[in-house]
Amino acid sequence: MKKLFTLLCVCITCTGMQAQYQIQNSGFEEWENVSYNTYNGVEPIGWNSFLTGTGSLKGTAGRNQLEESNEPRPGSAGTKSAKLFARKVLGSIFAQGNLTTGCINMASMTANDAKGNYNYTKTDDDNLNQKFTGRPDAMHVWIKYYSTTTANPYGKVNTILHTAGYYQDPMGNESNITARLVATAEKTDITSSNEWQELTIPFTYEAGTDRPAYALVSFATNTTPGKGSEGDYMLVDDLEYIYNSELNSLTYNNIPIYESNKTHYDLSDEAYSIEKLSCTSNGIGAVIEKSYNEETSILTLTVKGDDWSEDNKNEHTYTIQFKKEAKQPTIENFSNPLLVSINGEATDPQDTDIQLITEADGTFTFALNNFMLGSGEDVIAVGNIRLTHLENSGNTYTAEQTIQIEAGDQEGISDWLGPMLGDVPVKLTATRNGDNLTADIDIDMSSTLSQVIKVTFAPGLVINEAQTLDITEESLYNVTLSRTFNKGWNTVCLPFATTPEQLGATQAQAFTAFNGTVLTFEKTESMAAHTPYLLYFENAPSSERYFGCTIAPTSPKNVTLGQVTFTGNYTADMSMNGLYGVAEKADGTQCVMLGGANSKLGCTCAYFTLDGAQVNFLRINLDGTETDIADIKTEQAGTAFDVFTLSGTKVRSQATTTDGLRKGIYIINGKKLIVK
Repeated sequence: MKKLFTLLCVCITCTGMQAQYQIQNSGFEEWENVSYNTYNGVEPIGWNSFLTGTGSLKGTAGRNQLEESNEPRPGSAGTKSAKLFARKVLGSIFAQGNLTTGCINMASMTANDAKGNYNYTKTDDDNLNQKFTGRPDAMHVWIKYYSTTTANPYGKVNTILHTAGYYQDPMGNESNITARLVATAEKTDITSSNEWQELTIPFTYEAGTDRPAYALVSFATNTTPGKGSEGDYMLVDDLEYIYNSELNSLTYNNIPIYESNKTHYDLSDEAYSIEKLSCTSNGIGAVIEKSYNEETSILTLTVKGDDWSEDNKNEHTYTIQFKKEAKQPTIENFSNPLLVSINGEATDPQDTDIQLITEADGTFTFALNNFMLGSGEDVIAVGNIRLTHLENSGNTYTAEQTIQIEAGDQEGISDWLGPMLGDVPVKLTATRNGDNLTADIDIDMSSTLSQVIKVTFAPGLVINEAQTLDITEESLYNVTLSRTFNKGWNTVCLPFATTPEQLGATQAQAFTAFNGTVLTFEKTESMAAHTPYLLYFENAPSSERYFGCTIAPTSPKNVTLGQVTFTGNYTADMSMNGLYGVAEKADGTQCVMLGGANSKLGCTCAYFTLDGAQVNFLRINLDGTETDIADIKTEQAGTAFDVFTLSGTKVRSQATTTDGLRKGIYIINGKKLIVK
């Protein structure tokens, strides 16, 4: 006998060459020729008869007692069945017909001697065993049995599931048994009939949860070995193992609610609790999966048969409607500095909480509670700003609504301005980035308080000349600009767009031209981000400035005109050796000086570089007027230096100025300098 290695169609009774949940060729449609000595016959592929048995009497008793039948069971899609029949051997001894997935051993002249005559799983020969890993609930098979026997006229069919190792049926060599019995499905009282019988035989499982490794299936024309009559036969067709996948019991809060054939249960007066639910399945190997939908308050129970992994179809679904609970909103709190600007004037940012609320219906609400204008004794309590049904796109939330500002609930405050303002137009743009939330809020109170209020909720960022500026991600920030500015002209380069007015300066000048001798600057009312400018203060500012702005991770820009480049700087204590910058002389006036080895430039300042030899005479034109910072001095901010000719002759030692040198080219600090 050979195993079935041809590609079989997937059906309920045949699962392919592995056959772990069903027996291969269980419809007995595939047959092969077999022989032993002078005995010839046929066997269903995957099954065995006396011809492929073992034992000392095989040569005597091992004759063919099996044949291919062209009579399938009623309604079968196949055309064949297996016919096993009884006959006499060795004179008066009867041998019943025997068909098995294992191997038939013949070694005793006494028919019912279970030590010599039995079916067994021969694990070392895949042609004489049937691998099987399922945990079925019943064996289903079609039998047509005929017998004229008067004493014990019954046919037999059984399936023994066992673990890996040696096992036999009937049991007779207990000391040789190495496998453990898992389950048995057996019918020993099949009555004689000239009609097909549809049998469903339940499995009885032993204690424990072992999965089987083999199925030892046997059919016999008589329950008792050695009994039978001439002409006894059994037709076998369409063997199938059934895996149940339905509920067997269902209780909630210790009250049984299960009804046969009912798949939906209404417990809409009960609140759902998984601890109160108990259920079982009618399948020994079935699993029950539970899934609760919080939106609908429906619990779904899916019962999957033990063979579900084979076809993913053997399942039954049940639903239970529980009481629909009012869904609670999800409130997320975010903390950041809050910057308030009134008509362009900003105050010191204050740490504040803002709420982003996911409502029960899935919409979003933005809440700024206990909003205040001003600080200290001049504070005005406004109230709660609440925007509902925000537009949501990805991580961005927007709204443009006219709202009523409600009274706040901060302890100690009873007079809230908001409820008296009536309709207030509010525009919001909020962006979520991980655990952080930033927001721009525009509140138009121009018709009530003659004020346009801009609120920025964002991480704080302090910018000054002593700290390197390192922005790695574009984001909204509440900026505190605490950089020191001198009275008069200063260089500046900021990472956000602004105006001279917002910085408290008199004017700003942008570098616009260079003709070889004159640097031209022109007044500008706006200052672009990352761009260097000259900034003029009538008096040195004494207070910090605050800005709510978006900053991108961009380096300072170069403004190059002719041989001169004007560049911003975001590094603290940058060396100015060989670079030009605006500085203050001892007499209090500003000039453009060549930096020496010890001179430094702060963050958000700017500097000049010259493409070519250093010079000591250039002029600056500010809006058509040459100012008193027009001479580019070659002083080195108080640092002494030696002066050499091109031939290497030192003409000055520890000099602090180049004034008085003859016209020519000199070497200072390793660089060429032209004196005109």
